[in-house]
Amino acid sequence: MGIGLSKATPTAAAAAPASRHPLWSDLPTDLAGVVLLRLPSHADRVRFSSVCRQWRHAATTAPPPLPPALPWLNFHDGTLQSFPGGERRRFSRLNRYTICAGSSVGGWLLFRRPGRIPRRRHYLKNPLTGDVVRLPGHCDDPTGSPTAYFYICKVIVCGGGGGLVVGRISYRHDNADDVVACCRPGTSPSWSAGPWEGKCYHDMAFHDGRIYTVAGRGDLFAHEITIHKRTQQPMVSDLATQIIQVGLFESFFLDSSYAATRCERLHYLVVSNEHSKLWMVRWIIPYRHEMKMGFRVLEADMEARRWTDVESLGDEAIFVSTSCSMAVRASSYGGYVEAGKIYFADYERRQEWPIDSTCGVYDLRSKTISPGGPHISDRSSATWFFPR
Repeated sequence: MGIGLSKATPTAAAAAPASRHPLWSDLPTDLAGVVLLRLPSHADRVRFSSVCRQWRHAATTAPPPLPPALPWLNFHDGTLQSFPGGERRRFSRLNRYTICAGSSVGGWLLFRRPGRIPRRRHYLKNPLTGDVVRLPGHCDDPTGSPTAYFYICKVIVCGGGGGLVVGRISYRHDNADDVVACCRPGTSPSWSAGPWEGKCYHDMAFHDGRIYTVAGRGDLFAHEITIHKRTQQPMVSDLATQIIQVGLFESFFLDSSYAATRCERLHYLVVSNEHSKLWMVRWIIPYRHEMKMGFRVLEADMEARRWTDVESLGDEAIFVSTSCSMAVRASSYGGYVEAGKIYFADYERRQEWPIDSTCGVYDLRSKTISPGGPHISDRSSATWFFPR
């Protein structure tokens, strides 16, 4: 009897279901989607989707749609750093010839191939997918003749890399004379430039089907993009329409408490997150060392043709830099981005400017500046890049 019992015991144990530890793939898709929504960093989302096939499926099908990923800082040495604070990393697809971040919509970086000016070539590259869009190597100057002596200061990609590309182009390295130009990569033989009016544009933005530029003390201009009847190529209208003109008195009003102080003023155009408003961020840098720099946000009143003060951004926050600016809904980022704040980063600074920092966060309510985040120096020279 004892021998029979000893033989029956292992048989019964083998028949019982074996207990196992739960697997990562056992997580229901809807719960995986909730976890994914709490990951605002693109790098964390990539790590999430690489855990297993089920999580990768959840990353592409989880409702509701994911908010845009947190931006990165794009440095001139070819490295990118995640926000609010992470290690710098160099993508194998990037090189040290990147000159600025491209459109905040498509996740493109603008590169310049090295070489003498006539042989320089600009192209767009997505560092995450490796996609490359080559841009025309010539630009029709205001006289109508093509030239290779030009500099691309900023690009806006409208409708994807293969669609319309609009650039702020200068024929001189000091950006003293800027023009708005456009092309359709792959089909346009050269950039089609708009009128050359001797203006130095601080920034440009695409809003409500038009290109807007800001110059001088805050003058706002509108540029229409049309189609050439014969070539069927996009072209910039022959006349830039001035929407807002800022005189000396109006400039003092926009400076607010800095009106009686000699200042340097930089302007950035930002479209609100709902795409219904066009904002101008005014960065005021006083030459008096005892005064701290400040920011103001103003909204373009197209009918009254003037700037109006924006006292509150609501649930929105603004990221500004020379080559890439964007407004985002702060509540979509799980506390990593705070509403009512301006996250600034830039690199085009003159040595004589008594600037406190080139990278940081400005609170529009308390009028104070704080560091941009851990591992990010307030003297960092970079631009924003929104991955996609």
